[in-house]
Amino acid sequence: ETQDTHSEVWNHGYTLYDETIRTPLIVRFPDETGAGTRVKRLVSNVDVMPTVLEWLGLPLPNRVEGSSVMPLLNGTQRTPATPVFSESTKPYTPVGDSPWPNDLRWKATRDDRYKLLFHPVDDAYELYDLRDDPGETHNLFPIVTDLGLEDRLQSLTEAVHEFRNRADPLPIVEQGSEEVHRQ
Repeated sequence: ETQDTHSEVWNHGYTLYDETIRTPLIVRFPDETGAGTRVKRLVSNVDVMPTVLEWLGLPLPNRVEGSSVMPLLNGTQRTPATPVFSESTKPYTPVGDSPWPNDLRWKATRDDRYKLLFHPVDDAYELYDLRDDPGETHNLFPIVTDLGLEDRLQSLTEAVHEFRNRADPLPIVEQGSEEVHRQ
């Protein structure tokens, strides 16, 4: 299947194509730690807090996602690429009966080459080869067997479902207008 556009240029948050979720991360530490270093491993926005806390010499809180990339910046660790995850943020209202408002929104995982999109509402999948198709225009999911990508698909599918299953969202706290004004 070929798509001309993903139509999220001015209204992103519904889908997880790279044009709306891929962001450069540029960090400059005052002591020039890692100056000039380009980390080629996939990293995620959730890695920022652990990295900054490690640089500051502060402990991580009990509940934290992500991991510090400081060992990659100072050259003490060369780790293989690990999957990174994304979730859509819209619609803003909860979908379905789940206590977790994001449960039925788009999820994605990617490794160094492939990205799997999963839409729980209709149990739909899309698979893209980001090296050969960086615009994510050719969904490989329907022809995964023809391409011999069953193992890669299985690995990404397990990763996205593991990500979804280990979600431990903070409870939703509804506040009335009185409570909001008091804060």
